[in-house]
Amino acid sequence: MSTRTFVTSVKHSVFEFVRSRSDNRIVRRLAHACQVFLKAYRNNDHNARNNGEAVYLLKVPAGELACVVDVGAHHGEWAALVRNAQPEAVIHCFEVTPGSARELVRATDGDDRVVVNAFGLGRIDERRTLFLNEHSSDLNSLVRHADHRGTDIMVEIRTGDSYVSEHALAHIDLLKIDTEGHDIEVLRGFSETLAKGAITMVQFEYNEWNIHSRVLLADFYDLLEPLGFTIGKVKPDRIEFMPYSTAEETWVGPACVAVLRSRQDLIARLS
Repeated sequence: MSTRTFVTSVKHSVFEFVRSRSDNRIVRRLAHACQVFLKAYRNNDHNARNNGEAVYLLKVPAGELACVVDVGAHHGEWAALVRNAQPEAVIHCFEVTPGSARELVRATDGDDRVVVNAFGLGRIDERRTLFLNEHSSDLNSLVRHADHRGTDIMVEIRTGDSYVSEHALAHIDLLKIDTEGHDIEVLRGFSETLAKGAITMVQFEYNEWNIHSRVLLADFYDLLEPLGFTIGKVKPDRIEFMPYSTAEETWVGPACVAVLRSRQDLIARLS
């Protein structure tokens, strides 16, 4: 018996054993433990100080991030990480939730290198419904969650391209997006800027919110790879760049980072 045949036979036996005992308490607990293990292995941690987002920012060469755009800035937590890693960076923050925008203004008061914009970004200029979460402002979203219970308000949405044009931003070194399932719409609003090669790096979220927005990881690859980007998932100590695989459609976050393939020096530092 070949090694491949033996492995296939063992896998078949294990599958049959587990399937035939799927209602067994011990088997069910083991399955739950395996799910917890896989989430930990896949870095299911949304604290940027622990999950690798802060680490990769420190790996970027000093002065590399002159212009940063933070879409979904909340109270400025991620912007503070950029300020720590790149003190000279100018950060353009966008926060669509009115209460969070006010907190963001207070948190960055006196920092003339932070520009706060109290509106959201998207594919087109429009007025759009923001679904407020009654339990946590972190979960406010332009995407309706299946379990949504809360207040709805209308908010202003603009395109990134129009903002870039109005503010004469020649180049964006890092575009970070964290908008609870709305990320790909933000990217589509930067279509002209991306096509010009005027954005070096993009950080976007891929997690359970993508179930509600009906957006696959494949959609990000389809959008960004033809524009010259290579994409990877954020790990605690590196970014794991990889080609697309359906095995990565796990709905487990926190974030992915795309870097222009022409910047092999930067890709090497972050890997």
